[in-house]
Amino acid sequence: MSHQEVEFRTYFIRFFLPIIVCLLLVVIMSQSTLNYYYNLAQTPPPAATPVQPNKTGSNQAEVGLANMLIYVLMAFIGGVIILYLIRKGLFTFVQVLFGGILGFSAFFLGLFFYSLVLSDFFVFMIGLIPFLHGSDMISFLSILYLVLVIGMSIISGILGFVVMIDVKWVPMILRNGMIILFGAAVGSYLGIHFPVLSAVFVLIGLAIYDIYAVFKGPLKGILKEIGMSSDVPSSDMNSDYDSGGNEDLDSNQLTSPHLDGLPTETVSMGQLKAKDIEIPESSKLLNPTTSEHASSTGTTSRQVTAQARVASVFPGLPIYSDGIISIGLGDFAFYSMLVAQAMKITWLLGFNIIPLALTLLGVLVGALITLRWLVKQKVLPGLPMAVFLGIIGLFAGIIIAIPSVEQMQWLLSQ
Repeated sequence: MSHQEVEFRTYFIRFFLPIIVCLLLVVIMSQSTLNYYYNLAQTPPPAATPVQPNKTGSNQAEVGLANMLIYVLMAFIGGVIILYLIRKGLFTFVQVLFGGILGFSAFFLGLFFYSLVLSDFFVFMIGLIPFLHGSDMISFLSILYLVLVIGMSIISGILGFVVMIDVKWVPMILRNGMIILFGAAVGSYLGIHFPVLSAVFVLIGLAIYDIYAVFKGPLKGILKEIGMSSDVPSSDMNSDYDSGGNEDLDSNQLTSPHLDGLPTETVSMGQLKAKDIEIPESSKLLNPTTSEHASSTGTTSRQVTAQARVASVFPGLPIYSDGIISIGLGDFAFYSMLVAQAMKITWLLGFNIIPLALTLLGVLVGALITLRWLVKQKVLPGLPMAVFLGIIGLFAGIIIAIPSVEQMQWLLSQ
């Protein structure tokens, strides 16, 4: 078995487990949201896009293109601003900025999703347990419901802020859990509240922009600033430890999907000298099983520890990391957005799961291809393959489920 094959198998579970957990959360969140709109409110989800379609929905394509341009422009401007701040050495400000965004967003998204998920749970429990039917008990449960929704939202907001700041006592598992949960929440909300064509156009636009951003645009500059560049081919980045203690990472041994903001990129780390990095105490929590990993891949524990340090070189960025594999918030959010769209279409088609199943398949296959390529490449965009194959799966599922042109036109106007 080749070294790259061993490396790929080692990273497979680490890479896909958080993605699968995120997508399962999306299904749960989307189910509760759609149940509220279509069963309780008896109304379709309102469009939450900068440009709104008309009442008849006849201008969905034009609206989708306009929203795509707006979101791509926002991504470009955001990337340029973050790159400027990093070059000025304002790392703490960037950490606080991301922490504030994540904290406020987590609070308001918590109010929305906790209210829906907990209402479904309480209704289920009331229907299941007869003694909960009394008026006094209903009043008590209503108060408990409000306390839980507000309390959990406040906790989510605080955690969202804290985990983005370089606080030494924050466990990595808590940070990773918040990144997964927040990505699922953002993607679910956008997927449910975006018209079908707007969601598709925005995702295609961001996936195409991601290619530019990683190889030519702001994200390439960010990678350079934190020590990872796409200028050097991976074949030129093999290095060992020298006698002077320079710990250069071997990119053929240590490859890591990585995101430095929104949208996403996927990188393998090479030629970043661990001796030049100031390591926070929290990095010790990144990978408690480095010795097992080292024995399975043939790398030394010292090399794996260096990789864990590299994963913490800039902890203020919204990144899931276990010390070996790093996945950005953008990956979780945009994969989730596409799956949430598929969930909405499943509801509109009377719970026909074909579009959802094919979309999930496309996203996971696209992520698998990206991981496979990453073993050979140093830097790759994280969105294109998963998004493009996911969209192909979505439309293939729609065509299989509703071959009628009139029904398809109606669906695409939603």
